[in-house]
Amino acid sequence: AGVIVAENGVEVLVLADAGNLQNAGEYFVRFCDKQMVKATMKNKDGQTGLAVYAVRISDLPEETRESVVIATLGSSTSDSLVGSPMLAVGAPYGTSGSLSYGMITSSSKKMNLADAIYNVITTDMSMTQNASGAVMNLQGEIVGVITKSAIEKADVGTISALGISDVKTLIAKLSNDE
Repeated sequence: AGVIVAENGVEVLVLADAGNLQNAGEYFVRFCDKQMVKATMKNKDGQTGLAVYAVRISDLPEETRESVVIATLGSSTSDSLVGSPMLAVGAPYGTSGSLSYGMITSSSKKMNLADAIYNVITTDMSMTQNASGAVMNLQGEIVGVITKSAIEKADVGTISALGISDVKTLIAKLSNDE
């Protein structure tokens, strides 16, 4: 499960955890109207496992093009996140289109990588091993991206995500094929 993070006039850009797609020969994005369209991987970050996929706007049926909404990326730096109600959307149970409701239980864990330090937010929402998607607040803003790397830092069986505030720079770099 991924998040539509941008449209550049030529492509719709989707951020997703590439962990389940390591050996894929081709990529497809299924939009909310169930249309499946061929995509290309712009770039992948080997440390977080996140990738940006591009779908050519010209390949989208008109109805799908009209249904595309770019996600609002919120903030994950506030200490007030702890105790806040959230939704896990995408595939928190490993099934596309599933969602979960719960709250942030911690925002103080860190994932130290060679090029960056990422805040890991944890929740009280249960998950499966194949969880993916995003954590969003009740205003519809994305506050975290569920990744295998964040899950490894998690308490067993609960959703953890990389804080979106730390991921925004990475999204820009991957979107620009850096």
